[in-house]
Amino acid sequence: MSPTAIPLLLLVVASSSVAYAEPQRPDPPRSVPQTYPVNPEACKQERIRSGWQRQMQPWADQSEAVKAKLRSVQAELTAASLRRCVQQGLLSPEAARQLAADLGLQATLP
Repeated sequence: MSPTAIPLLLLVVASSSVAYAEPQRPDPPRSVPQTYPVNPEACKQERIRSGWQRQMQPWADQSEAVKAKLRSVQAELTAASLRRCVQQGLLSPEAARQLAADLGLQATLP
């Protein structure tokens, strides 16, 4: 290869990358979350209470840090379930507040 061929080759490679720039694409469509009606059985107070107690059993041998994080996630999920049950009229707001207090979820419910 001649000494002038290398700079010429570099110029061709550099210009070809500019010529083939990525085309502008529109943003993808926004996804719409699908919500389903709550199962009336899932909103029974005893079912929520027993589920709360049962959820941590598989992780009883984990460290306190892991269990604390799992309790936090479980609290968020249970509070969201209580809110959905109230919104759909399957649980009274008073019953949901009482159950949340019994489970230690006061901070996660309005």
